[in-house]
Amino acid sequence: MVSQGVMEVMGLLATARSPLLHWGIGNCCSRVQFADVSRACFLQRTSGNGRGVTKSVVHTRCISAVAEGPPRLEGGVDRGADEENCKASTSSGEVYNGASLRKLVKRVNILLERVYPASSIAECLSELNLKFISHYLVREVMKNQKDPWLALAFFRWAENFPEYKHPPDLYVGMFYKLVDSKELLKNGKTEDPWSLLVAMGERGWTVSCIYYNILIGKMCKIGQVRTARRLLDEMIDNGPPADVITYSTLISGLCKSGELSEAYEIFELMKAQGCAPNTITYNTLIHHVGKAGRIADASLLFDEVKVSDSRPDLVTYTCMISALCKSGRVEEALNKFQDLKLEGLSADVVIYNTLMDGLGKAGRTEEAGELLALMKSSGVKADLVTYNTLIDGVGKEGRIDMAFSYFEEMKTRGIEPDVVTYSILVDAVGKAGHADDASQLIDEMLELGCTPNLVTWNSLINGLVKAGQIDEAEAVFKKMTENGCSPDVVTYNSLIDGLGKSGKVETACHLFKEMKTRMCNPDLVTYNSLINGLGRAGYVEESYKLYGKLTTKGYPLDVVTYNILIDSLGKAGLVEAAWEVFGEMKAREFEPDVFTYNTLINALGKAGRVTEALELFHEMKEKKCVSDVVTYNTLIHGLGKAGFVDKAWKVFEEMKADGCVPDAVTYDALIHCLRKAGKTELAFAVLREMEHKGFRAKAVVINNVISGLVRAGQSEKASKFLDLLRAKGFIHLSAETKNFESTYRDSSDEFL
Repeated sequence: MVSQGVMEVMGLLATARSPLLHWGIGNCCSRVQFADVSRACFLQRTSGNGRGVTKSVVHTRCISAVAEGPPRLEGGVDRGADEENCKASTSSGEVYNGASLRKLVKRVNILLERVYPASSIAECLSELNLKFISHYLVREVMKNQKDPWLALAFFRWAENFPEYKHPPDLYVGMFYKLVDSKELLKNGKTEDPWSLLVAMGERGWTVSCIYYNILIGKMCKIGQVRTARRLLDEMIDNGPPADVITYSTLISGLCKSGELSEAYEIFELMKAQGCAPNTITYNTLIHHVGKAGRIADASLLFDEVKVSDSRPDLVTYTCMISALCKSGRVEEALNKFQDLKLEGLSADVVIYNTLMDGLGKAGRTEEAGELLALMKSSGVKADLVTYNTLIDGVGKEGRIDMAFSYFEEMKTRGIEPDVVTYSILVDAVGKAGHADDASQLIDEMLELGCTPNLVTWNSLINGLVKAGQIDEAEAVFKKMTENGCSPDVVTYNSLIDGLGKSGKVETACHLFKEMKTRMCNPDLVTYNSLINGLGRAGYVEESYKLYGKLTTKGYPLDVVTYNILIDSLGKAGLVEAAWEVFGEMKAREFEPDVFTYNTLINALGKAGRVTEALELFHEMKEKKCVSDVVTYNTLIHGLGKAGFVDKAWKVFEEMKADGCVPDAVTYDALIHCLRKAGKTELAFAVLREMEHKGFRAKAVVINNVISGLVRAGQSEKASKFLDLLRAKGFIHLSAETKNFESTYRDSSDEFL
């Protein structure tokens, strides 16, 4: 029986990248008495290739293999005899050796490449009339055959040759040829290398778990985690015993496939099997569990590793700090940062960057800046990610000067800004309304040879659109395409939305057609922007037709689509059509939001259908859709305009009872309707309340109330209130009010 040590030597030697080295050393190691020669050959061939660790391990394994004794074939035949008989013979007695043997190898491979599938190989190779073959011939054919599955077919054909058996090193070599092939990753044919491991076990050879680990790793890499799990079960049932690498590899594969629950099962299984998890196992689970937002589970794992034989390392802390930051628990992340220092660990740039990112997203950019100072004092060099993170944080807060300060600092420190840096800056200055600065940044990028990417261009276009600079946005779009950057759906959506809102709906429609010719598929945002643009420009019928086409085709719409259409129809006075769309919206099980109700209440109010508007308001309450200040203002205005002053007053009282704070628009609307209804005293009381709440009434409202008081014979009251307003800085009064003021100058604190 082949010893464990020998099998491990073969596995380690098979990692050599040179095919000649791979097979030459593999042959030497098939005779354990030549282990030292194999090691010398390995050291000579790999010198200068940075494989010192592997060399050392090979040396240890070789010594171990020699101590365990030489491997034997069934029947006690020494495999080393193959080296003295590196030949093959035909039935006619012709013997191949040396140069002629190399020709035979070449001929075999040519024949193999002519036939596929493997079932016809026996017939094809029969023309060679081989009487016997050697291990050397098989090895050379396998080595020179580029297609690993043709090599496997020949390997299996040779196995059935009379009086011939493969030695273990050929099985190992064939195994590695399969698992290292690109075809395995492409086609997922993992059953073939698995069958080799099974065959080795059936021959009574001890197969190291190293090979199972490699195969499990390959299975996980190509997404065959279920097959990898079955392979683990095979190991548990029939051996060899799985080790910590086996379990950790499978746990990692399951986590990457999103199978966290099963990864946990394997984690518990390994402990039940007496295999203690190591730091890598814990790190893998903490990373993926934290990434999934399961912070409580990540914390439990972190606490577990702290009390285990495997102590947490810098990676453990990095995973935990990252998970806490991404979940917004920055304070806990900072505590972990302090803990790692107590553990005697030194934070690296990755941890600092992670914390800075968390602080920036939490709006704590000042503390992020303090961390940069701590980095410098601790001797940790800031990198490109550091400055990109800091610039992003202050940029999102609108602190453009600070963003440019970091930008200049990084350049002073010899850190070249990349396309990400510029994209962050362009986005920040664009959103801050500095579209011209954003354009200058793009020009600077191009001058420095730093090619803007799609994100950069989109940020600039979006910034220009938000700033209302539509012509400039169109010019940048043209410049973008001239520089070889193809626009995507985000680019088109920004422009179509901006063009529609600026009244250039025809250009928006032209861009929509161009978008489709470029094979850039419109999304719901595109259609919503078009419907909105058409409606704003007065093309309500066209916007309604577009909506109809989308519903006919079964295109998935959203609440925004219905809100836009209801708003367009309502503003056009097409209340019945708006009401019909509202019904369709509910029929398709879309829940109307506060914007939907506000839009429809406004349309009904303008049409004088205030009773229906009130019913809709009550429906909102029944549906537990919380009314906002716009809802109440719209309703008060509509009721007042229709002459339902008492109902408007009731809505005002209800508004305050519901905890919705009235604003200046509320008071203006209520005062206006009260004054029109002749309720000057009540209008005056509301005006006083408005002033008391700190709202500044419009001059026209004040003038109307004062005029109303004068007409109602309340000149003294009007005079005193007027003086009070004058003291508060109101100067925009009508001629009628000024005329009244020149007559009555009596001051009093009665109405303070």
